[in-house]
Amino acid sequence: MKSANSAKLLDCMITLKKTFNLTKVCSNWKIHNEKYTQARKFYEADKIKSQNSKDLFVSVDLQKVIMLPRCEMFKSLIFTQRLVAYNESFVPLKSMAKEQPTAVIWHEAIRGRKKEDIISVFAKYIQSQRDRLKITFWVDNCSAQNKNWAFLSFLVFVVNSSLIEASEIEVNYFEPEHTFMSADSFHHSVEKSLKTMKKVYDFKDYKLAIENTKAKTIEMSTEDFSLWKDHSKK
Repeated sequence: MKSANSAKLLDCMITLKKTFNLTKVCSNWKIHNEKYTQARKFYEADKIKSQNSKDLFVSVDLQKVIMLPRCEMFKSLIFTQRLVAYNESFVPLKSMAKEQPTAVIWHEAIRGRKKEDIISVFAKYIQSQRDRLKITFWVDNCSAQNKNWAFLSFLVFVVNSSLIEASEIEVNYFEPEHTFMSADSFHHSVEKSLKTMKKVYDFKDYKLAIENTKAKTIEMSTEDFSLWKDHSKK
């Protein structure tokens, strides 16, 4: 029995070795570990720096979609197709009286969440902070929203425009699977507020639930969205 089990184990090890290059896997893990450790170190440094700085330091994340109406207190409801609401949150790295989270909100009847839509949201928020001399964003590694040439092209445009005072916009990316940031804590607060309200019938109720967390809201309109393009190539 023992030899049979040993043979099976040996077969499994041989199969594993054929399937994976273990040396490469270990090397990649080491690089990944170094990157996320370094990113977290820089994030914590920016958190400290933000306390005594006039520059803006925020983490940015799109909250999971909210379906409206939301009435979990009732066992059953009858309604038509629900409305999808979006909340792109810009949250200070550290809770401070002088800064408050900003939720830029819209719903699917206005626009979706394609890359050009998210860029338009960034444009709206950045213009609300037009007097800042430097803006630092911390975002996750979602290439569809935060890490694409259209977004980078927009940043080059806006920092060289007369729309804002900032001469520098810095974007920092967390390593995948290690993206916990202040925006996540804010989303938790929004979720708690929604549960406290119990009956969230429409978009106005959703906005109120966010504002109950002491956050500022910016509501997007159709005129705020543009078709931002990738200008990395001529």
